[in-house]
Amino acid sequence: MADFNISWNITRGFEGEWTEYRDKKTLKTDSGNYFPFGRRNPLNYVGTNFGLTAAFANNYIVGWQKMTPQAMQQKMRNLTEQQVKMSFGGLKWQWCRCADIQNQSIANLLFDFMIMADQEAVKAVANALKLPVSKISTVKKIATRKTTDGYRVLNDYAVQLINKHSNQQAFFNSIKNSYAAYHNRKKSPQSIKNRVASFNYNTGAGVKSIFWL
Repeated sequence: MADFNISWNITRGFEGEWTEYRDKKTLKTDSGNYFPFGRRNPLNYVGTNFGLTAAFANNYIVGWQKMTPQAMQQKMRNLTEQQVKMSFGGLKWQWCRCADIQNQSIANLLFDFMIMADQEAVKAVANALKLPVSKISTVKKIATRKTTDGYRVLNDYAVQLINKHSNQQAFFNSIKNSYAAYHNRKKSPQSIKNRVASFNYNTGAGVKSIFWL
């Protein structure tokens, strides 16, 4: 089974630590750096840390709710890599069921896709398996909200189909193509497209996961 630490270290190589608002012009146009989401105003700048966005933290991590953007920024900038890895990374690892996926290459790619765009990753799996999204995923309620809002996560059936897929490389390629197409639609910078292109298939089945929550 796939190893969380291998996948995290690959994705971690693409993600930076918290950055001051004034440091990079590209940060100012990235909606994920602001809270409320998309409100591009210096007073609403929170930033990201190792891939963790303010919107994700507010939705899914207990203790981030009802905070001002300024308080959230301070919390974000003080996060350690280990904290982000075990909260943000851990949740995304669970959502893609990567601990149960046999091929490490597939787990690496799917986890990175989940980090960048989790619901698009679920759709990509459905497309690769040629099944409706509802067949290979379940809806989980957002724990920090009282509404019925939820997110889709892969289910047991999806994992079984992935591991039994007759052509593992073809499955990998389908996910990679969907990942690339997503960023083409978003008109993502070339650095992000290079990130997707860097993932390669390996026939090895992977090793047993040592990650747990």
